[in-house]
Amino acid sequence: MSLVTATCMFLAVQYTDSLNNFRWWFIPFILFFSFSNAMVEELIFRFGIIGGLFNHYPKWTILVLSAILFGLPHYWGFPSGIGGVVVSGLLCYILGKASFETKGLFAAWSIHFVQDIIIFSALMMMQVGT
Repeated sequence: MSLVTATCMFLAVQYTDSLNNFRWWFIPFILFFSFSNAMVEELIFRFGIIGGLFNHYPKWTILVLSAILFGLPHYWGFPSGIGGVVVSGLLCYILGKASFETKGLFAAWSIHFVQDIIIFSALMMMQVGT
């Protein structure tokens, strides 16, 4: 999943002619925002939703509900629109499955953290002028 994300983000950065915009001072910000965003979203969508519904509904129902609830706010993310909802929902389904299988948040958080590093790195390159 991270390879797909990295490829898409690379193409977006290349399309905007921003490949040379990386700055080393981005790294602390990228790590901080990736760490905190992944943590908050994992607590809400894996711990809160999956953990809260675990004994009440079938696994597939919880995973699909979590994926939908995670995907919808990403309509305004990057990528935006229906594509962003679908890709984010698919990622959420995978992260939810990882949480179920490992009975914890670390695997899902780790994957999410890597995804956010890739995304925030590309977004920062696209936002900085030469």
